[in-house]
Amino acid sequence: MPVRNIFVSAAVLAMCPAMLGASSAPLTLADAIASAARLSTREAAAAVNDAANLAARVRSQPRTSLTTTLVSQPQSGTSPQYQAAVEYTLDFGSSLRRLGALQTAQAQLVQAGATLAQTRRATLQSVITAFFRVAAAQADFTIDADNLAFAQRTLTVARVRSTQGVAPALDVDRAGAALAVATATFDSAQANLDGARGILLRFVPFAGTAASFAAPERTDALPDADAVVAAAVANDVSVANAAATLRSAQVAALLAKAETSPGLTVGIGPGISRTGNAQSIGPAATIALNVPLSSALLRSNIVTADAAVLVARAGVDASRTEAAQAALRARSDAMSALARISNLTRALRATQHVAEADLAAYRIGALSSSEVLTAQSQVASARAALTGATLSAAEARAILDLETGVLNK
Repeated sequence: MPVRNIFVSAAVLAMCPAMLGASSAPLTLADAIASAARLSTREAAAAVNDAANLAARVRSQPRTSLTTTLVSQPQSGTSPQYQAAVEYTLDFGSSLRRLGALQTAQAQLVQAGATLAQTRRATLQSVITAFFRVAAAQADFTIDADNLAFAQRTLTVARVRSTQGVAPALDVDRAGAALAVATATFDSAQANLDGARGILLRFVPFAGTAASFAAPERTDALPDADAVVAAAVANDVSVANAAATLRSAQVAALLAKAETSPGLTVGIGPGISRTGNAQSIGPAATIALNVPLSSALLRSNIVTADAAVLVARAGVDASRTEAAQAALRARSDAMSALARISNLTRALRATQHVAEADLAAYRIGALSSSEVLTAQSQVASARAALTGATLSAAEARAILDLETGVLNK
């Protein structure tokens, strides 16, 4: 599932030019994620990719070296006997040791890849949080702007009615107090939006304006629970990191066992030997079979390494369980928020209709100003509830995509 099909099209719009400055092209959540992930892991990803390409060409092989040897056998009353050689040596070691050496590098590469993925996931999580914080702040700003406009209209009507002598001066004072509260709330929302924008700009340098929430673009249903669990276990970076730890532990156990396995060393090169009064120069060859002797230390190392494997395997199981639970929680959050949206939409429309009707009734003296302000408060509450549910559903769906690996592709 491509990243561009994020649940929301939370775009960056310039709602208040004096506050936000010149508007830029809309910034979607997908664009923010792609930018942040690319900037934060670009060099590391390139290094891991180069290492992976190199590792793919490496095969198990003996250790090669140049070895200088000198063997002297002094004997009383005779000329010393000695042998000296410079040999090209192939240390085959044991098969377990060669395999362990090869797998050590591979395990380190896997661990580096898992760590990189975990770093990238943390960045994506931070971007999602920052993005929806801006979206929520922008929504609050819009709601408070509407409330401010309604409060101004109410004060205007109150003044007209007071001038005409059909409403007490208390109505003007009451409407003025409501306007003052609405103004203070609007100013606070503006400051909150600026702060949220500043956090997002740390992850997305080219974000020139604040993110705003738009209607959801995705109409596909949430995946079922089994699909969510399967995707989370297969793609969660914590599972990958635990699996890399297990692989490293398995390699360590292999190397511990290799310390008790016999090995073979073969060397060949030019040599000088002297026996008695005769000295000769010619080729020299060495074949050595190394058979380690078991010890309490070696046995302890093997037992410890095997225990580490069991612990790492338990860590993999635990990380799979946690990945499944986190994904199911995100799915549940999205379902819960989506379930509220339809009813909250109807509630908002109803309160808006009532508020406009109350204001019209107040103009002709059928209602008091307090009733108008109460209706206005109900509109604000309904709009905030609907916006909160919509944003919660969008953010939960984005988190679900993160947990199931959709955003990591």
